[in-house]
Amino acid sequence: MKKIYTDEQIVGFVREAEKTEVTIAEFCRQKGFNEGTFYKWKKRFGSMQVAEVKRLRELESENARLKRLLAARIIEIDRGAGVAGKKVVTVERKREAVVFLKTREVSERRWCQLILLARCTCQYRQRARAG
Repeated sequence: MKKIYTDEQIVGFVREAEKTEVTIAEFCRQKGFNEGTFYKWKKRFGSMQVAEVKRLRELESENARLKRLLAARIIEIDRGAGVAGKKVVTVERKREAVVFLKTREVSERRWCQLILLARCTCQYRQRARAG
């Protein structure tokens, strides 16, 4: 879903609605959005100023980045503990490592990235030769 209004514009709408003399329903009709949407915005940005909204957005993006880094680090540590003792060089060993690592509730795609194995190689199954 594409956002039509920026967070700064939303804060402006909430502030403007508080200062205006018309009802919220009429205000929303004038601005072209739903009354329910306005109350959702008011709940989220009720007492915030524009600077606080910018800071909130920065903190949310930083938090998401740190979560991704932490998840990647945990995966690498877990991978090292599970596959330790085996040298993962041959394609067959890499496939075995991916099968083992898939039990750790992380996608096959991520494990193949960590082991440096193409996903098509991991999914490939040899067919028995006829004749």
